[in-house]
Amino acid sequence: MCYPDRYTYYFFDNFSLCPCTDTLPPEGPQAVVFIPNIFSPNGDGENDMFFIRGERIERTEMQVYNRWGNQVFESKDLTTGWDGKNKGMDCAAGVYFYRALIRFTDGREEERRGNVTLVR
Repeated sequence: MCYPDRYTYYFFDNFSLCPCTDTLPPEGPQAVVFIPNIFSPNGDGENDMFFIRGERIERTEMQVYNRWGNQVFESKDLTTGWDGKNKGMDCAAGVYFYRALIRFTDGREEERRGNVTLVR
């Protein structure tokens, strides 16, 4: 039996109107790149180096700059990361900026810019 004067209410839990774009990579043979935003070169074996990780990456070029725009690190090797030092001296804890040129195995190139926090 149908009652037109009665209403049904639905409650949604954990509902968001904002689309989420960073949880899953796109479908298909896309390259996946991970650039951390924090690292701690304290010698404990966890997050001691800042470097680019990913799939289908052929090579990278990366520069890291301090807040005054001085370059503190440069590498053209995918397996060489920044250890938080400049000219053998520990860099201060804080925010640093990077520029990375990434070349993928399919020939594409992407430039990424961002910041990374060095924690001591």
